[in-house]
Amino acid sequence: MVNSKTGKLLWNTSIILFLFVWFWSFEVGDSRTLFALPILDFFAVLITSFLASRRGASFFDSLLICTISRKLNIEAMSRLESLSEMIPILWVIWLGLWSFTENEKIRSLLVLYHFGLSFDAGNSRSIGVGMAPGWECWNLNILLLFASQRAIFNREFSFKNNFAIVILFCSLFLIALHGFGSNSYFTSAMISTLVAFSLFAMIYFPGGFEEEGTVASIAVGGIAICLSAIYSGIADAGSLAILFRKRIFAGGLHPNVLGVWSMAILLCLSTRDCFGLFSHHLKRILNAFCILILVLTLIGSGSRVIWMIAILGILLSYSGIKKSVGMKKMFVGFAFLILVGIWKFGLETFGYEIFHNERFFIWKAAFENILNSPLVGYGCLSFGFGPQRIDEIAAQFTQDWNYPHSHNLYLEILLTGGVVLFMGFFCLCREWYKSSGNSMNSGLRNAVVCLLVAGIFDFPFFCPSVVFISLLLLFSGVYNGKKISIYRVLLHNENSSTSSHAVSPEILSPLPLPKEASLKVFQRKYVLQSLSGNQMKLGFLFFLFQLAIFLQIIPAISTRWFEKSVESLQNSNLEWQETMSRAVLLSPKRVELALQKMLWELSTGVGFQIQGFEKQVHELKKTWKDYYLLDFLAGRICYLRGNFKGAEDFFTRSLECEPRDMKGIRWAFLSLCLIKQQKAFYETSSRAIRRSEWGSSILLDHPSLGKSFFQNAIEGCLSEKNWYKFSSVARQLTERGALVVDEKTESSLLKQFGEEIAGELDLFKSLQNYYHGEYLKIIEKYGKVVDSLDLRGLHLMEMAAEKTNDYETFERVSRLVDEKWIYRSKASEDVISEYLKILLFLRKGNLAEAEEILSKQLAVDPANPWLLELMGDVFSSSARPEMALDVWQYSLKNVKSARLDPFFADGPRTILGPVGDQWVILFERAFRRLDTEAGEYNQQKWQTFQQRISEKIRNVKKQ
Repeated sequence: MVNSKTGKLLWNTSIILFLFVWFWSFEVGDSRTLFALPILDFFAVLITSFLASRRGASFFDSLLICTISRKLNIEAMSRLESLSEMIPILWVIWLGLWSFTENEKIRSLLVLYHFGLSFDAGNSRSIGVGMAPGWECWNLNILLLFASQRAIFNREFSFKNNFAIVILFCSLFLIALHGFGSNSYFTSAMISTLVAFSLFAMIYFPGGFEEEGTVASIAVGGIAICLSAIYSGIADAGSLAILFRKRIFAGGLHPNVLGVWSMAILLCLSTRDCFGLFSHHLKRILNAFCILILVLTLIGSGSRVIWMIAILGILLSYSGIKKSVGMKKMFVGFAFLILVGIWKFGLETFGYEIFHNERFFIWKAAFENILNSPLVGYGCLSFGFGPQRIDEIAAQFTQDWNYPHSHNLYLEILLTGGVVLFMGFFCLCREWYKSSGNSMNSGLRNAVVCLLVAGIFDFPFFCPSVVFISLLLLFSGVYNGKKISIYRVLLHNENSSTSSHAVSPEILSPLPLPKEASLKVFQRKYVLQSLSGNQMKLGFLFFLFQLAIFLQIIPAISTRWFEKSVESLQNSNLEWQETMSRAVLLSPKRVELALQKMLWELSTGVGFQIQGFEKQVHELKKTWKDYYLLDFLAGRICYLRGNFKGAEDFFTRSLECEPRDMKGIRWAFLSLCLIKQQKAFYETSSRAIRRSEWGSSILLDHPSLGKSFFQNAIEGCLSEKNWYKFSSVARQLTERGALVVDEKTESSLLKQFGEEIAGELDLFKSLQNYYHGEYLKIIEKYGKVVDSLDLRGLHLMEMAAEKTNDYETFERVSRLVDEKWIYRSKASEDVISEYLKILLFLRKGNLAEAEEILSKQLAVDPANPWLLELMGDVFSSSARPEMALDVWQYSLKNVKSARLDPFFADGPRTILGPVGDQWVILFERAFRRLDTEAGEYNQQKWQTFQQRISEKIRNVKKQ
């Protein structure tokens, strides 16, 4: 430690002050805990710090590290959907190791463990809703920055890693260019993370994964997350067949990131001895167990490209090592799991996704943005706030949109820092390639190659753990000093039992030193090889550390204020407005915080004034001028005021920046503006109607203009030259009984589109039969060919069977739907089929089965008045009248909120499924509270529904 007592006093005092700020900012009011009560957690921290101090560690250092470790474990536990009890158990083991180890390098591995534990996206989560970017890993950053500062302050390190210098230089470049612009928050947050990660890696692990224990430390922490994801996948699947077709999730972590993380660790773990501390047999068991879990996680992630890249990496790694008996057995296991993976992926429509993958359109939009600023880019995670243009025909292939990143590592680098940053990245890769050579373990080398190839197809580097793994892989094999053998030092260092500070010179300075210098380092009289040669580097390090702390601590406090405001809002405490205002004030460049505050004010009416709201929108537009959402908000305000020309201009601008409009809301309001100005509106209304129930309902169910849109849509779609445009509009019209395809129309359509659409047209006419009540015709027509139907035809058969109480046909078709449903998609649950099962179970009197499915659907949509009505029916039929009354009354209470949707769902609201435009949906629902037209939608249907529920309540009360 520091030689002078004054230095020790200053260091310990700074820790105490930091802990005071920490507890005041992040612990007060946070009831989350690992051991039932917060006091038990902190008692464990104190005991651990005391025991560690008896082994030579600083009490205050341990106190701070254990406190931050507790927070990281709580974050991980709160985001696991299952097996969360593993986290407290692992933390107890971690505390025990920290308490009794006497080696500083072992303690650095215990810090490294948190990278595995924290790879869940909860540490890089979005603030707000929708597919918005987010980067919240400040607690992990502070842990690493503190550890790095401690090493700098105590001068127990050698600074020599050219890769880290390049990374730190690129970080300063980005700060200089984008540290104060529209994307300054994300740029600053990610740069502070890179600084923290780079400093920690080059100080404690300059050899990267070549140093013993690094792979094992990260793997052990991540295995808990992987086990949770696998267990959740098994619990949700229902059957083995569905399990192999679903994708597993870990908290909020996307399966693709899960797959990339598993691939990188798997390649490192499968080709080297990572558990050297243990006995031979225990080492093999631990290694095999971790590899098995990682392979299962990789398969379960459903990331097929990553899986193929991993297979290639494993084969390359295997070919480069000695084929021992143990490795042959391992390879047999890999081969078996590879075959399982190929079979799993063969169950899905891989070919269609290759040729119609939305990534192509995303890349095209990203490339157009790059051309507008090719030299310096826009800053980190800027893609979500810029134009995302897509051709009208191409848009039909995309399932969701408005992505926060470009799904490509190389495009993302160009978007972030332009050609300048890309050249730095290229030089980094080139230097790594030249330096690593044959000195690097084949598994580590192939892991780097696999990550670079995976970067072509996705951008998993918004996950903190993947970023750090990439850094360690780059460091591996290129550090020109001695390799560090942690276990050799632990087992053979005679001085380790007396003091954790009296460690081997090999630990304190991995560089080869002269004998005299090594002795002086060992005696802690001299710190670096040559202080004069490293003074500038040391000053540079200290400056970067202070910069990173400054960039990190303010967003951290801002996030905590946001969390407090969420708690206040949930408890109907009006203090949420004050705490949210503080959060926005601390982070004025976090647009998602400002939008969240505006949404809450608009939804609740607390502190809302339309003039103030409009002013906030235009202030945000000055910074994020190409963000389509802000133009939509400005246009919606103009529409409420009756300024249809101004609204038209804003909606047009919004759709120019992002024309996909997932739910057709913006195209619908542009159409309303045009019709109210007596302008042509067919093209815009056609695009709105084609989207979904939102766009079609806003226009076709409009209380005064709906008939005009109906007539215009019928005339337009019958003269349409594109089959997709015709069929999507015609279906919406058919569901409302407004379009009939007779023989004359059918002949005209066949002549117009060609005989190849005869099958599609046949299915469309059957849909028409369904909405005209001719259900038996559908069953008779498709009964003999039901096995060859696609999902659309099967769903139509299911609906017809439900209407006719044909249980045998329904069960047969339902099994086929389960076999053909694409479970790997984001809409992994067929809620319509499940809802139809509820109706049939109620008619058959299978109340337990109906209640089970209803409980699952209400867990996703707890305020759905139609599902609540059915649950009340279940309670009433099962002699639970009081529960039925409560549920029905709650259903009536939620009608006011449900009517904010322009459609009458009469069942599960698929609008709550995965989409990329939740901001627009939620803001539109909030705006409809102020819109006088909104309350007139579907009046007759709502009156009938409310009368039915009220009648049920009266009947139960009479009994």
